[in-house]
Amino acid sequence: MTSISPKINSGKIGCVIMASGLGVRFGGNKLMADFGGKPMVSWIIQAAEACFENIVVVTRNLEVETLCKARGIKVVFHNFPYRSDTVRIGIDNLDKDVQGVVFCLADQPFLSALTLSKFVHNAISESNKIWRTTCSGVIGSPTYFPRKYFDELRSLPQDKGGSYVCKMHPDEVCDFGIDNALELRDIDTRETYDELSSFAHSLDIWSEFLRSFKKHLFITGLRGAGKTTLINNLMPLIGSNSGLTSFANKGVDVHLVNDSTKEDIIIGRFIPENKVKDNKMTPDLVAFKERGVGFIDELIDSSDEWVTIDEIGYLEEFSEEYKAALRKLLDMKRVVAVVRKDDLPFLNELISRNDVFLRTLE
Repeated sequence: MTSISPKINSGKIGCVIMASGLGVRFGGNKLMADFGGKPMVSWIIQAAEACFENIVVVTRNLEVETLCKARGIKVVFHNFPYRSDTVRIGIDNLDKDVQGVVFCLADQPFLSALTLSKFVHNAISESNKIWRTTCSGVIGSPTYFPRKYFDELRSLPQDKGGSYVCKMHPDEVCDFGIDNALELRDIDTRETYDELSSFAHSLDIWSEFLRSFKKHLFITGLRGAGKTTLINNLMPLIGSNSGLTSFANKGVDVHLVNDSTKEDIIIGRFIPENKVKDNKMTPDLVAFKERGVGFIDELIDSSDEWVTIDEIGYLEEFSEEYKAALRKLLDMKRVVAVVRKDDLPFLNELISRNDVFLRTLE
């Protein structure tokens, strides 16, 4: 995977966070509403901080102003009523030498630093074009405008936004498609807030991982720490259903399932007389070699960027073919995996990789 530099073009591309809504449809100050343990506006600020040196938050909310000042983020408080005012104020308060601007919505907490960085790096490849994000044909935010449109953005008709400029120059607009529609969801109402809050408690770990700009997220911890629950809660954020799941029939066997095809194989069997340390399972090396490796090959051949594995454990240690396949998978895809907390050579190799962000659950 091509690495992506967190900071974009030494500050030549600015970011304006549109935080001037008063939350009328929400019924209160939505930008400061708790979302996954933080004010909602914190998530987009956090993503922007990972990508930009030049950020301006434009707001009519005193609490948002206070939050930004505490974080050292440039913020402009105003009392103008229209969206066009927010756009103008944002443009006027960017550094004078910026060559382009990205507008982000403050109520879009799932937009990740990784997607934001990819979006702007793509826009820079044709930096004189207007770029907007889309998912399955639905237009979303953020949007990028080159400097040549700054005057038009400053003089928008009352209560118009950047989409007005897009309509005026349709041949100059390019779309940047993303796979996960959740990232483009904004929260305007209590109903949407309630719907999306169930995903919010995993946002902190996911955002920390993405801000690290590592390739893989590995989760480890003692039994009962919530590793599998976390993987399941991360699924909507990952936006992919490709992966492998394992489960045990206590005292009988261990199964490995291809999540895409639902094919199920037995990779270990309970044989009391072969007890080793605290493990009573003996690996089925034939199953690993004949179908386990095939499962991984199918994941590699899929069109999905992300793969989940729950879990990589003790039994895998004995199959050289399966370990080689896992190494290849890590080279070819992005992997979110549970890794058993155990002092074993292959598990230690995995969590020590330079491209792995490791989170230990207590």
